[in-house]
Amino acid sequence: MPADYQSTARALALPVDDESPSRSQSPIWRRPRQSGSFMNGRRPHDYPPNWYGRLMYKSESVGRPILSRYMRLSPPYRLLVALVAVSAFVFGILFLVYNERIFASLSPAAKRWKDVRGGWLVLWLATFFVSFPPMIGYSTCMTLAGFVYGLPNG
Repeated sequence: MPADYQSTARALALPVDDESPSRSQSPIWRRPRQSGSFMNGRRPHDYPPNWYGRLMYKSESVGRPILSRYMRLSPPYRLLVALVAVSAFVFGILFLVYNERIFASLSPAAKRWKDVRGGWLVLWLATFFVSFPPMIGYSTCMTLAGFVYGLPNG
């Protein structure tokens, strides 16, 4: 496409209006602000100034859609979601309380894995495959490698 320098020079030589354009003359790329487009209808000066107010505002804005989605579920699915959430909470607390016993019981398996001739290759391949493209499991592979092979080798 050849460059049209004449039309570019004419466009740049046009005078610039200092008056603000009316709403009908505003550029296409600028849309009028809607009431719900900025912080659920709040203006910036309505935003809470202290950290506690901001935390409460953010938690409400995150929790409200989650609660509305939960309430749209049928009762059996609500029960299932509640059971999964309670069991995850209980297992998390149990893991925090009994983590030393859990890792002590896994120590013999880690020693056997370390003695396997190609055991490091399994961890290396697992780490490689969860890294490209990035997927869930990279930190688990790294933790497992550190647990089995120790700090300098894992």
